[in-house]
Amino acid sequence: MKSFIRKSLFKDLDLDFIMHPTTGDISQKADAEAVKRSVRNLVLMNRYDKLFHPEIDSRVTKMLFEPATPIMAMGLRSNLIDILNRYEPRAKINDVVVAFNENKNSFDVQVSFTVLATERYRKSSSVWKG
Repeated sequence: MKSFIRKSLFKDLDLDFIMHPTTGDISQKADAEAVKRSVRNLVLMNRYDKLFHPEIDSRVTKMLFEPATPIMAMGLRSNLIDILNRYEPRAKINDVVVAFNENKNSFDVQVSFTVLATERYRKSSSVWKG
């Protein structure tokens, strides 16, 4: 019986620039971890961060310096859903929850998605202060 080694479906560079211990090259993120990193990068991306693609702008950093209100939470949620659906074809966005925390003047953000090729469900959470 032959055993097959499954190659990764998705690979991205690890932007922490950690060296691979045996090859000395920059290590890679694979499959679900690569998609999770891509989702995080899209959420944090500003206009002109990606050369030749100025249309990619999640507007999250612009919202950070606005007063945190429930209306801003709805706008943030809408922006995140739009940017992720448009620019991350490897993930199906299940839910984006933006909770307004009035006492801390912050937003608690949770993005839930499924990696399409593997059908693995993932959650990613962050806290942003306004």
